[in-house]
Amino acid sequence: VYSAREVSVPDGYEANYEDCGNTTVITNTRFGQLVIKKTTTGDIPAGSLFTFYITGRNAAGDIIFQSNAVLKSGESIAFTIPDGTYKVTELQNDGYKLLSVKLRGQAVPITDYGTTFETGTSSQTEIEFNNKYEPPWYFHKEHRVQNIFE
Repeated sequence: VYSAREVSVPDGYEANYEDCGNTTVITNTRFGQLVIKKTTTGDIPAGSLFTFYITGRNAAGDIIFQSNAVLKSGESIAFTIPDGTYKVTELQNDGYKLLSVKLRGQAVPITDYGTTFETGTSSQTEIEFNNKYEPPWYFHKEHRVQNIFE
């Protein structure tokens, strides 16, 4: 019985082996790192949490990666991901406005409270989401509303 294995798999790749009778198919998949960073502008309520959803698809449109993360302001999290097209979205929190999303340090358009990107040739992709807390309006007991129809 014989088997085939790569002697050295290049950094950033993972080798997968499929034995097909008298043939062994070796597929190298390139992996990179996705870092999601959470920042806020101004004061925020203590203990505020922000939820992120990550979905990756290959060229055929198949889901190749799915995960979620919960972060506080100032925290970040890293994922090891295969090459593909990724969508990262932040769950909308009451009272918060998404001010900006930066991809690899550059501001990008916000779509569906997040952004979509391709891993490309980058070994690390960093996305930063920045929110501002805008408390809901309320009336203090000393505020009075005047009836303009009197």
